[in-house]
Amino acid sequence: MNASRLRSVVDLLITEYERLSIDSKLKQVSKALQESAANPSAANDESLSDAFNSLLDALDGSRTNDLVESSRRILENINGDSQTGVGLAAKIEAIMDERPFLASRAKEQVDEVTSESTSYMGSLKSAQSSLTALNVTSASLSDNQYELGILFPDAVTKNELGKLGQELTEWNQPLREVFEAVTAKPPRIEVRSVSSGSLEIFISLDPEGALAVAMLIGGLYAMIQKIRKNKDTAEELRKEGYPIGTVNKVAEYEATIRQDELKAIRTRVIDAYVGEETRKPEVEQLLEKGIQFIADKLDEGIQLEVSGPPVDDDEDVNSVEVVGGDIKKITHNVRAALRAAMKARRELESTDEASPAQLTSDTKDPAQDEVGDEEETVDS
Repeated sequence: MNASRLRSVVDLLITEYERLSIDSKLKQVSKALQESAANPSAANDESLSDAFNSLLDALDGSRTNDLVESSRRILENINGDSQTGVGLAAKIEAIMDERPFLASRAKEQVDEVTSESTSYMGSLKSAQSSLTALNVTSASLSDNQYELGILFPDAVTKNELGKLGQELTEWNQPLREVFEAVTAKPPRIEVRSVSSGSLEIFISLDPEGALAVAMLIGGLYAMIQKIRKNKDTAEELRKEGYPIGTVNKVAEYEATIRQDELKAIRTRVIDAYVGEETRKPEVEQLLEKGIQFIADKLDEGIQLEVSGPPVDDDEDVNSVEVVGGDIKKITHNVRAALRAAMKARRELESTDEASPAQLTSDTKDPAQDEVGDEEETVDS
């Protein structure tokens, strides 16, 4: 596990717990349960509902919910996924949904959760102090820094250096072609850091390249979701005893989904980045190979993510005009990329350089994201 990335997750957990006043809101739920147990009434039921919903709203807005996959794995490894965000919300909801519901019993359970969370946060703060003493700083990206993360499963690298080298060689050319196709300039791709354990490579990119890659990643993950839904539909029809011919037709539709989605992604990128009509055929050919390559790698179990500087304006992140749908339904790899994308877009629009086309409300795919650039470092 990368120590600096661990520090980033620890810092975020502490910050979000305090920013959202989780401890205070848990105690408000406990107090409301105590009052309901002592004096059942409509007014106390309403107070309990308000306290419960206030806690859930806070947890729903936790930035830990939008961590990219590499950070989410760290969160799970340190058992932080159940201490804030959707994980803690699930524990509280389970208590409140228990039937028969007894306010006194629910209070005991909420108090246990509160005590556990308080103890956990104390341990996190001790760890934070220790990391500071060891000069381990956060890996958080600063302004104008973006990253593409490539996460390799053991089944792909097989823990062999030769296999890893082969994989990186395979990735090098398609990435360069994609970046050069959309930016019309030689790309600069350099490794920013490497995490050991589960092999993860992080590549620094400039904002324009970040936007391009994020758009591709968002579209590809959206395509995967559609394909999975089609598989589920075919399996459901099979279980319900539909004719095998009908089941096969639904299953075979997967190929059509893939073909149509890959073409749509290619078209969106070209429309956003390529203004010169004479360049479009060449760009389309390069993108076709690059997008197909990345799609095949995702099928092999490799995961991609896009990270950028922190974005505080949540109203932009949740804008239907930008994402073309409910951001909560979008995979976390893409939600985080979307945050980075909007940050990079603002960076680009504030410069004198030519920037890509505006993201528009008719975007049907949650596929607008980005990555970034910086110096080369290797950590383990």
